[in-house]
Amino acid sequence: MFRFIIAILLGVLCIIFFAQNTVPASVVFLFWTLSVPTGLLLFIVLVIGILLGWVICGKGRKKKKA
Repeated sequence: MFRFIIAILLGVLCIIFFAQNTVPASVVFLFWTLSVPTGLLLFIVLVIGILLGWVICGKGRKKKKA
């Protein structure tokens, strides 16, 4: 129950953060230019970081088991 309450609070804080950070930010990569809200950009970077950490950590665990 405690984890559920913490998850709800963090979710509400994330929604507030994204709602307040709607100013567009320009992202330039090679020849693409993309304009996205700052909150969305930070969320995308967070998800990419979590996925990379999960993949790297998962490969390390497989080596330890073998």
